[in-house]
Amino acid sequence: MAFEPVARTSQIKVGECRIVEMGSHGGPTAPRRIALYRLADGFYATQNECVHRGGELGDGIVSGGSHVVCPLHQWRFDIRTGTCEVAPGTRIRTYPVKVEADVIMIDLDGGTPAVLGLPPDQD
Repeated sequence: MAFEPVARTSQIKVGECRIVEMGSHGGPTAPRRIALYRLADGFYATQNECVHRGGELGDGIVSGGSHVVCPLHQWRFDIRTGTCEVAPGTRIRTYPVKVEADVIMIDLDGGTPAVLGLPPDQD
């Protein structure tokens, strides 16, 4: 696992989210935008793009203490697991997060993959 520093703990309040860019260390690949959240029990990271229509989850609303609501079509995802309430079987990618001293770090190589399982009446 290759954890990269992305922010300091003091930069994000409980219930907030921010978009961080990762993987841009001068290599040939473009940086990836990751949504970083601070919940009451710690820090979490997910892909930034909603699997439904590509809305930026980092611009969404943290709701109910553990969910993010996509700003485009209000799909609701569990920040800890990535699961979607609107479309069972769908989830966003999550990434491992750790904190050392006051530095938040994310591992882009770990976590759970995204899955899009749309119900028959959704497209």
